[in-house]
Amino acid sequence: MGSPFDVPARSTDARTLSAETSGWLPYVTVSLRCTTAPTTGSVTVYRIRDVGDEVKVVDALEVRDTLEHNASTDPSRVFVVEW
Repeated sequence: MGSPFDVPARSTDARTLSAETSGWLPYVTVSLRCTTAPTTGSVTVYRIRDVGDEVKVVDALEVRDTLEHNASTDPSRVFVVEW
């Protein structure tokens, strides 16, 4: 669901998903991959539906490689959440 996109180091980005543009599933998650292995920092991703309705999809995942990270590879840091 949705196309891959790049987020530069030390920055933030936001994407809007809608049933009309992305299809509808009862749950969402993310996959992360770095083109160059970072030496510091972490990634946190939120699903925000409304003011006061936010859930962490990725909780401070420290990536130190160029492998794909998702709910299967890092279940204690990457979560599947309700749409």
